[in-house]
Amino acid sequence: YVCHTGDVYIYTWTQNSICSRRERWCILKHVYILKEQMRIVDLFCGAGGTSEGAKVARHTVVGAADWDEQALDTYRLNHPGHAVRMDLRDVDAAAAWVEALAPDSVLASCPCQDFSQATRDLALLEGERASLTLRTCELLARTKPPWFLLENVPRMLKSPLWAQGRALLEAAGYAVEARVVDANTCGVCQRRLRVFVCGCRLPGRAGLVREWGAAVGAMKARRKLAVSDVFPGVRYYYFYQRASRPPCIRRGSQP
Repeated sequence: YVCHTGDVYIYTWTQNSICSRRERWCILKHVYILKEQMRIVDLFCGAGGTSEGAKVARHTVVGAADWDEQALDTYRLNHPGHAVRMDLRDVDAAAAWVEALAPDSVLASCPCQDFSQATRDLALLEGERASLTLRTCELLARTKPPWFLLENVPRMLKSPLWAQGRALLEAAGYAVEARVVDANTCGVCQRRLRVFVCGCRLPGRAGLVREWGAAVGAMKARRKLAVSDVFPGVRYYYFYQRASRPPCIRRGSQP
């Protein structure tokens, strides 16, 4: 809720009941006030989806970095003016760049290929792409932004590299919470699991990170969207599975 003064109020909540398509929510007593706008740095920015979400949430993206030139070309069309090509394996250079921008929060969508369910080689849980998750944690521990949000596939949580990274973050003073979110509970008619890791090192705000984790966990109880909810009249659709299972025809009443 944004009040007339411009302050952003975040209410913690739990789901009270679901009645057909209407959802009612029980508001708890805790209210937290965040800055009107956060200065955001977007790492592994890709085409700009994460930056777009930050802008929709009324924050200001002051810097974005990726190594892929084609992705950056697309990003600059969507968000002109602040994207740079950078090898984020070079923690020293990346840390100097982030510190100069003085962000309130860093968002990072580290490469997921080594963690993906489609990758059956368990050795890749510690592969070159997977190591970028640890490099990102080293960067955060060094630059110490007040907030961060990491996004990846859930299998990241099983990686020894993530265990090392989390230990670095906690040693740097961060309260850290990880939660798996299904896109199907966020208004998308697709089952797509992603893990989000939220961290905060502001004094007295560790409770807010735990509240965030509880709120995200409660989203599992939301009604699941089917294809026919978004495309009325669709009774069947063709489903192409990229992993081990073959393509198939599915009912419109399924995600």
